[in-house]
Amino acid sequence: MTDLAVRSRSEAIEKLNWYAMRWKIEVFHKILKSGCKAEDSNSGPRSDLPI
Repeated sequence: MTDLAVRSRSEAIEKLNWYAMRWKIEVFHKILKSGCKAEDSNSGPRSDLPI
């Protein structure tokens, strides 16, 4: 899961929480890409943006 040193129970729980957060981020990106079509909005030239 990780190669970070774990010296206590609280550090182990912290690393597990980091890993659990990863899946929330994965789901967020999936929703952003599929539901909001975020990739489609960034695929064209942006000449219409003011400078």
